[in-house]
Amino acid sequence: MERQVKLNFEPNKHVYSDETGKIYTSVTTVIGKYKEPFNRRYWGMYTALRDSGFKVRPTNDKKCIVVNGKYRTLDSLYSNPINTHEVGIMLDKWKVLTEAACERGNNTHDYLENSINKSKDDDDGSSNTQIEPQLAKTMQGAGLVKLRTKHDLDITNLEEVFPVIYKRLLDYINAGCILYAEKKVYTVQYGIAGMIDVLIVKGNQFAILDWKTNKDEMLFKSGYYKKVKINNEWIKSTNWIDRKSYLLPPLTDIEDCKGMIYSLQLSLYAFIMELWGYTLVPDGLEIFHIRPNLTPKLIKIRYLKNKVKALVTHHKKIKTQNKKQTTNLFGIK
Repeated sequence: MERQVKLNFEPNKHVYSDETGKIYTSVTTVIGKYKEPFNRRYWGMYTALRDSGFKVRPTNDKKCIVVNGKYRTLDSLYSNPINTHEVGIMLDKWKVLTEAACERGNNTHDYLENSINKSKDDDDGSSNTQIEPQLAKTMQGAGLVKLRTKHDLDITNLEEVFPVIYKRLLDYINAGCILYAEKKVYTVQYGIAGMIDVLIVKGNQFAILDWKTNKDEMLFKSGYYKKVKINNEWIKSTNWIDRKSYLLPPLTDIEDCKGMIYSLQLSLYAFIMELWGYTLVPDGLEIFHIRPNLTPKLIKIRYLKNKVKALVTHHKKIKTQNKKQTTNLFGIK
């Protein structure tokens, strides 16, 4: 069983810590360590050349690009100032797209979070700062407010903006559950913390509901949508190309794709909740995929318990080794 600490979160730095100064690694950061890092230098050049009209093909070692049928090393391509200039333009485009996606996602998350907090008369989310052992039993003394009725939910305009999400939350309310938006959870023994979009609790049982705002369909296999050139501009098509790629050890049998990354994320949240003595209800992991101009889609997520157990064990081992390496023979950092 886990032990209680006072968990603090610095949103600007995205850093969790407790009253002793101990730093906790975020759930998303932990999972990100098991992905192959995105090679911006390689793919920036590849995309810039392609968009400039060259016929290009990537190589497995990512040290060369086949340009118009000839192998060219990455260094030789970057020695050309014109290529370097075009890569800079491409990286700026990516930055704009990334910022737009982040803003869209943050706005949606903020709206949904604030709706639940407002309905609980808890606009600042003060009831979400900690998770305590046997949460339901300590409800009166912990300052946590129960979302009790349909009237509580109707304080917001959620029914008008996202009626399918409104109905899902109302179903949980009618089942006697307690809802918490952006609920902070952590595990002291593994040094990991994170925030659950919606934690749903009834007694010692729980479910998790998460929001995702990716523009593309959520798939659980690796690959990409082929791009086609329309009016001299490369546009992502609906033609999906399977290309197998996997996460790093000990997750080498899990494909590197949005669906599986999100599955690991929700599974790790669930694993942390179980460390606190809670039981996940059957099919209790869900994602609402909210895409522009489409009705949010509810997706059931498989609980990858054995995978996240291997992940946190490996993470703890690596973290311990790194800590030992930062001390001298006297144990001084």
